[in-house]
Amino acid sequence: MKSFIERPINVTLLLAAMMALCAVMAWPTLNMGLWLDELCSLNDVMYPDVQTVVANMWGRMDDLHPPLYYVPLFAFVKLFGVSDLVVRTPPLIFGLLLIPAMYWLGKTVHSRFVGLLAAFFAAISPFANYYDCQSRGYGLAALLTALCLVAYCKLVDSRPGNKTASFIGVALTTAALCYTEYVSCFILPALGIATVWICLAMRRDPEKAAQALPTFIRCGAALTLGFLLFAPWLPSMKIQSGNMNDLTNQAPRYYWPLIFSFNMIMMFPIPLILSIPIYGLSLLGLLYFLFRNRKNYRGLTAELCAVPPAYIAVISTLVVPSSVIGFITVWYIGYFRYIYPYTAAGWCLIAILFYNIFGFAKAEKTADSPEAGDGRKRKTWLAVVLVSMLALNGLYEAWFVSRPQSGLRTVAREALAGKYDNSLILVAPDVIAPTLGYYFPEKERQAHHVKIAGYPRWDDPFPPVLISELPAQWKPEIVQEAAKHIEALPQQGFKYLVIAKDSDKQIAFLSTPSVPRSTRINALLDIVNRKYKKLSEQHYDGLTEDATVTIYELPR
Repeated sequence: MKSFIERPINVTLLLAAMMALCAVMAWPTLNMGLWLDELCSLNDVMYPDVQTVVANMWGRMDDLHPPLYYVPLFAFVKLFGVSDLVVRTPPLIFGLLLIPAMYWLGKTVHSRFVGLLAAFFAAISPFANYYDCQSRGYGLAALLTALCLVAYCKLVDSRPGNKTASFIGVALTTAALCYTEYVSCFILPALGIATVWICLAMRRDPEKAAQALPTFIRCGAALTLGFLLFAPWLPSMKIQSGNMNDLTNQAPRYYWPLIFSFNMIMMFPIPLILSIPIYGLSLLGLLYFLFRNRKNYRGLTAELCAVPPAYIAVISTLVVPSSVIGFITVWYIGYFRYIYPYTAAGWCLIAILFYNIFGFAKAEKTADSPEAGDGRKRKTWLAVVLVSMLALNGLYEAWFVSRPQSGLRTVAREALAGKYDNSLILVAPDVIAPTLGYYFPEKERQAHHVKIAGYPRWDDPFPPVLISELPAQWKPEIVQEAAKHIEALPQQGFKYLVIAKDSDKQIAFLSTPSVPRSTRINALLDIVNRKYKKLSEQHYDGLTEDATVTIYELPR
């Protein structure tokens, strides 16, 4: 195995094969259709030039993100036009590039073998397959995190050499991460903690004590420069985070073990249904390992100082964000996209774990020939496990993509087929109306005599919602205002009222005391159900946007 992967051409071919495999596994996901968040991304780049795109992201309250991801998305839309595939191509490219970046990270932290394992995990992970096909900044952030860790591990390396490239790499990648996703800003405290940990460990080692202060200054300066490069955007970040004050249902602090565990589980490159029991078994295995080796325990300080610097960097990048992400939204369980940028650290650690579990580390210490009997058994068992993971993930993907991204895409297709002719389609809440408007465009609506209205924004449901204006939009008066609009529909030539409602669970998630979506929607439905004849009701399943469509007959 070692002789094979020591040849650069063989590694290149393996990585190319992994990228091809990733593209094949991603293809069904690419065809699931767009949903609200991705249409917000598309809306953000519909300007004449990239300068306007970046300028309009400043303080933007209908899409709370920094601007970096939208630059390549703007370029693709300008070059190739608007389509589902074009909108999702930039994140797919970043996801494919993540595979060689993971090899580079694994090789830097440990070895070529670990690098190839980490690259394989990036290629087959269902988590990666999904978020690398989402037209948001998650894929770019994951790629930048891997590159940042490579640069940081080289920067903190105590061996002599020119650190200029690594210094610049850390500064630029940390700044780029902050400009890609706000949750990626956690890379700064994560690597800051890693720097302190590494330098304290150096001070306890007589051979490295003299390098502790220069290493601290070097790494601290690189991280500080990265922060300073992002500092001009901090006022915008403050403006955009102002809406967080209304999240009264945020997770209590004693939920930390649950939040941490869910974030860690998402690092496993296998389906979630298997990750949960394996995580539990891993914890039991860790406890057993610690108990078995308790006589070799040298004290917490000594054990922490014995961890290699590259391992410290990866561990900190995994643990710090996993400990914090989950307390910043009401969706403290299930908002896995926020942790995705840090999965590069998780895959690297799992690759190192595989290297030890399958006995390669022990064989290396004992100079065991990889071609010996035990060596062949190790490679055979590893191959069986990797092929099984690939097969399970393939089956999972086949099931996963059996649903569209949004149920409203199916509704739009039925509308194009004439099912809702002479109707007004009322989308409740109107936050999901952009999906329906994208797949059922204005020209087709006119041809079928269909109008799409929003609740509460009756005449203007398609622009993304300005979060700062939500409390005013969901005032008590909107119920009677919508009822009056519906009463006037027969005079406008409409025969049917069609209410496309988001799932009750999602509406409840999005409801707060100042934005009582659930209360207002139910109040309108009570009026409509009393006053108009219900003809049919159908549920349209979607991965991120379920919809229940109810058709009412309007009086002649």
